[in-house]
Amino acid sequence: MHGRVCTPSRLCKSHNLWVLSVSGFVSKSFSTKIEMHDPKKIKSDLIGPPDPVSNLRPLLFKISETESILEKKFRLQREEVQNWNQSFWLQHNNNFYKQKQDYIHKSTQNNECCSPEKKALTSEEMSSFYKDFLDKNWEIHHKYNMEWYKKNFQLLLLSCQVKWDSIIRSFSLKKP
Repeated sequence: MHGRVCTPSRLCKSHNLWVLSVSGFVSKSFSTKIEMHDPKKIKSDLIGPPDPVSNLRPLLFKISETESILEKKFRLQREEVQNWNQSFWLQHNNNFYKQKQDYIHKSTQNNECCSPEKKALTSEEMSSFYKDFLDKNWEIHHKYNMEWYKKNFQLLLLSCQVKWDSIIRSFSLKKP
């Protein structure tokens, strides 16, 4: 169920949401809609619209009535990874936008890259900022990637445990 790529299957007019056939939705409005749903009452995981700063889509994970301890641990760990990821990209992108605005302001004020009548920098002029930003943040990106791999590998192991537990439970329910 998790990790599949889904396409919208129908529009839920009462909530103005796209309901996906396997899991989630894509809201036509902003991310606060995802928080209006009770995780115990939804039928599948919900996927909200992209955050305007982090560019990540928030997820609301369904809480099953028969959720096992292991499934709960998996769901909570997924939420924790999602929150960690959101926090990183929110901070990172805010930092990027601020530095970009400072660079543009400084460059246009000092006329370093452009003529006085020109108010925007060209892509060639901006490329030095992008390279500098990536160079300065290489170590941060590297640490993020290593931590992301670690967290996702832990989620993968936990999802395998959940699936195995589910298989075992299904066999034990079939026995008379």
